[in-house]
Amino acid sequence: MLRTLNNITRTLLFQAHIPPSYWVEALNMAAHLLNILPSTAINNEIPFTKLHNKPPTYDHLRVFGCLCYPHISFDHKLQPRSTACVFLGYPALHRGYRCLDLSTNKIIISRHVIFDEDQFPFGSMTPDTPPSYDFLLPPHNTHTSQTTHPNNHQLHPPTAMPPSPTHTSPTQSPQAQPQSPHHPLTPRTPATHQQIPVPPLSSTHEPTTPSSTPNTHITSPAATAYGNAPTTNTHHMVTRAKAGISKPLARMNCHATTTSPIPRSHLHALRDPNWHKAMVDEYNALISNGTWALVPRPANVNIVRSMWLFKHKFNADGSLSRYKARLVANGRSQQQGIDFDETFSPVVKPATIRTVLSLAVTRDWPIHQLDVKNAFLHGQLSETVYMHQPPGFVDSAHPDYVCHLQRSLYGLKQAPRAWFQRFASFITRVGFQHSKTDTSLFVYHMGSDVAYLLLYVDDIILTASSTALLQRIITLLHSEFAMTDLGSLNYFLGVSAQRSKSGLFLSQSKFAEEILERAHMQHCNPCKTPVDTESKLGSDGDPVSDPTLYRSLAGALQYLTFTRPDISYAVQQICLYMHDPRDPHFTALKRILRYVRGTIDHGLQLYVSSTSQLTAYTDADWAGCPVTRRSTSGYCVFLGDNLLSWSAKRQVTLSRSSAEAEYRGVANVVAETAWIRNLLLELHTPLFTATLVYCDNVSAVYLSTNPVQHQRTKHIEIDIHFVREYVASGQVRVLHVPSRFQYADIFTKGLPTALFLEFRSSLNIYVGIKRLLDDLRVAAAQVCVTAAKLKLVLYINFNEKYAMYAARVNYYCSNIKTVERVFTVRERIKIEERIKIVWRSRLLTSDGDPVSDPTLYRSLAGALQYLTFTCLDISYVVQQICLYMHDPCDPHFTALKRILRYVRGTIDHGLQLHVSSTSQLTAYTDADWAGCLVTRRSTSGYCVFLGDNLLSWSAKRQVI
Repeated sequence: MLRTLNNITRTLLFQAHIPPSYWVEALNMAAHLLNILPSTAINNEIPFTKLHNKPPTYDHLRVFGCLCYPHISFDHKLQPRSTACVFLGYPALHRGYRCLDLSTNKIIISRHVIFDEDQFPFGSMTPDTPPSYDFLLPPHNTHTSQTTHPNNHQLHPPTAMPPSPTHTSPTQSPQAQPQSPHHPLTPRTPATHQQIPVPPLSSTHEPTTPSSTPNTHITSPAATAYGNAPTTNTHHMVTRAKAGISKPLARMNCHATTTSPIPRSHLHALRDPNWHKAMVDEYNALISNGTWALVPRPANVNIVRSMWLFKHKFNADGSLSRYKARLVANGRSQQQGIDFDETFSPVVKPATIRTVLSLAVTRDWPIHQLDVKNAFLHGQLSETVYMHQPPGFVDSAHPDYVCHLQRSLYGLKQAPRAWFQRFASFITRVGFQHSKTDTSLFVYHMGSDVAYLLLYVDDIILTASSTALLQRIITLLHSEFAMTDLGSLNYFLGVSAQRSKSGLFLSQSKFAEEILERAHMQHCNPCKTPVDTESKLGSDGDPVSDPTLYRSLAGALQYLTFTRPDISYAVQQICLYMHDPRDPHFTALKRILRYVRGTIDHGLQLYVSSTSQLTAYTDADWAGCPVTRRSTSGYCVFLGDNLLSWSAKRQVTLSRSSAEAEYRGVANVVAETAWIRNLLLELHTPLFTATLVYCDNVSAVYLSTNPVQHQRTKHIEIDIHFVREYVASGQVRVLHVPSRFQYADIFTKGLPTALFLEFRSSLNIYVGIKRLLDDLRVAAAQVCVTAAKLKLVLYINFNEKYAMYAARVNYYCSNIKTVERVFTVRERIKIEERIKIVWRSRLLTSDGDPVSDPTLYRSLAGALQYLTFTCLDISYVVQQICLYMHDPCDPHFTALKRILRYVRGTIDHGLQLHVSSTSQLTAYTDADWAGCLVTRRSTSGYCVFLGDNLLSWSAKRQVI
């Protein structure tokens, strides 16, 4: 194949008399031709047809290097519509032709081109020196050639070329042009193409002084050749073209790569020096570790096959780290009960990783990442296993011998279990303790020294209370296992970790790019939400053409939820149909990929936060599944401000009411918070306050505390008693939260864009810090000019966690005077709960000492009552304080002062009446049932709109 490509490339260059520096264009043309022609390598089938399942077309083919005239844009109606070019092939991402403009030396891509396939512009030019191929050599070999031939690629028009009989002078009329008898099929083009000068690609002219060329005539060579009038530049500005100065054009080869591709077999790998070295290193490591012993092949035993696996290891920035070759055993050839028995091996849970990282960030502990070299080789096998010799490394003295494995090897079914048992036995001997909540977590506690170790196969995350303790533990591990200290936590398990003063930012942007590349959607149009607001997916539709691709992408997206809880619900929906995917399911999967494409830099932010409060939110979408009518429940758990755990899952049983579905969701999140409390206890961070569980269903809240047995809830008595025991013991409090603040909705259903974005920010899903600062820098530069002209005070809204970057923004945008702080949803919940406690426990009672000046109280309350003429936002609170004008107490006066403080902050607010329709009258009403703690009366309120204008409103306690 390489020889064929070389032959075609060379033929194309020679036939069109094109300089060798255009070899890349000729190579692309050769590859294009081979892809649409039958190939003997695939039984005379066409590669294009095999790939796209359709026959190729040949009507677009043109002679490479011929003269062509593409249609170009113009600024004036008298300007030419085309220019002489050289045809150089076909673009990869567009329809049309690649044409080299001879006057500007630029590539023009156009679909409307007229070809003269008998004329070759480069054939009419004579190079000043023979063509050189030194530019194909490495840089250290071309120094001498470049010094000796400085103008290897310089082409000049011929000094004496006899004029063509059909040549038209600039003054000759178009009607007087004779027709050429030799080319009757030539399209309508300029009369002759014999002399086509090309501007030199490099020049060695000496610059001239500006005074010597005040009025230089700049004439295009192509324009002179085809009869266009020369352009006279009379401007006084001196340019490099007037002074005769030109920079050499350095052609860059953008098609070459220095990375060795992944070989198809061990034979190809042995021929590549990079992969050969990787294989030798792996083989030597296995021999030095005593992995096997060569023995004669026993009779009637199972011999496990072996194979080589190859992989590129990349850094977090995408650059190549190293070539990795691994010898593995083919576990599929093992037989249970003969050469393997138990295979289960635990791995650390994602919630455990986030919990440990959150504690380390909050306490400012160092976090290191360790990688065990050939981890599975350290495991001890309890079974007798024989394996064939490694391909490519067969012992020439004993080619018939087999390997009797002394240690576990990658690919064996029992290898992960053997390695984990080996590591756990050592780490417990040096003082660590096994965690009962997560088997892959090891805790060291000795006096004031505390260390946490997380094990995920052969990747280790280690954090300790001091750097000295951390180094002692690393030294102990080095003494037992061959491992690499990768330094501070940066990139693990496909997750990028960026630490800053505010916390730790976890992102899977590189993994997301790999998913998009696997789905061929790198350049798709992004969307704002991962799922629409319509009903959930059903089982109808045509089966997808490639179920394997669907399952692969769905599994990859499931791992992406490690740092992206915002796509948990959407991924859960498409994973329900992995056994039988349909076209609507694939459409939903593509929508998730489009959302990931638009939020590829987003990730999970862990902050320096308090660790004394565990808060959870739970919600359920009752009977939402259109097929099974099961409910979907979701929850999220916070430790302080850090999100630790979340879930979106379809319930296993049917629920007969929304209260039952919500209560099952409460039971799920209580079980999760109980596990996290036990985990924190083992991490020596016990919680002394109750876990707050927020639910937007009042019935579920009442069922968690009241010992009632309703006809519809008797069958869920176990879940009820499970939650009640935690509530009765004081470990859990189930509270009601308004639906507009219940952002566990993001795990149960599709939400509108505005609500989805608001809830997403409350889940600590933000764009990366580097990307954020870049966006702010650009935005600041754009708004500063307008602000300076209008002399306005600009306000930029920041999330509270990015307030530390306000100084950076002010540095880039000096006109930004104020940085406003916007509360997240969780903060507003806390504020509302606090206000609710104030109104219900203080205002709605008559307790407290009488005020010292009742007249002032009544005067202010009456004034505030008149203020509600345009300030309806204070109607409810003014109604509350007016209830006690007959006997005001100190708590009532405190509440009145709070209203005045609010009025002080919104003193410029008012009511806006719009130009609106008057054909529609709309009203909204609500009531707070038995809200008054004294009389147990309800408070009702309403507001009435005429079109878009608010006309009337009221907040009043009911009389009965």
